[in-house]
Amino acid sequence: MSGVPLGAAVVLARGRETRLERLAPRECARLLVAINEVAKEVRRYDVLAALLGLLERDALAHVEARVADLDRLLAGVPCYWLTVREGVPAEATGLLRELAGRAKEAAS
Repeated sequence: MSGVPLGAAVVLARGRETRLERLAPRECARLLVAINEVAKEVRRYDVLAALLGLLERDALAHVEARVADLDRLLAGVPCYWLTVREGVPAEATGLLRELAGRAKEAAS
């Protein structure tokens, strides 16, 4: 199977200001796993209960394996938290273009 090399991982969020913050790969991996679970499963109560089960020491042991896999994938990739000020998407677009340009240069 072929694909495009990953140039960067960016987690988007609303914020009071538009800013880009570098994340450690492990933190990025945890955010991506949590976001993925919530985004695809929040419509079901049983999943909410499972997410709350993360607070228990031995609950959902597979989550740690998924975080570890993502952590390995992201180890060589810059990870960012991008907050976007409401009503000013162009600010974020500019930052994303800059990131894409850096990733393109690094791949060359």
